[in-house]
Amino acid sequence: MALNREREIQVKFFVNDEELKCIELRMKISGISNRSHFLRKMALSGYILQLQLPEINRLLMLMSNTTSNLNQISRKVNSGGNLLGADIDYLRQDYDRIWNMLNEILIKMMDFKNGI
Repeated sequence: MALNREREIQVKFFVNDEELKCIELRMKISGISNRSHFLRKMALSGYILQLQLPEINRLLMLMSNTTSNLNQISRKVNSGGNLLGADIDYLRQDYDRIWNMLNEILIKMMDFKNGI
């Protein structure tokens, strides 16, 4: 007896208990209750994210450097030293670099979100 199906090819794969729970949770979140429909939708339209943003590592390094610089300036001022304009300029440059890096990351994320 031939079934009158729109799709003729069956695809099977195996998962463990943890993977099945993850699939079921994602189904629930997506509002799709039919497992075949959900898996087909994910296989055909889903995204696989492999975030490789070296900017994030650079940003973390900049944040660490800026924090160190701020701590050094604080120690200098707290020990009776003067806060120099050059100290403020140095911190301002660090913060500008951080904000520029954050902006680049956000632009990349928005490009990805918009499918560019």
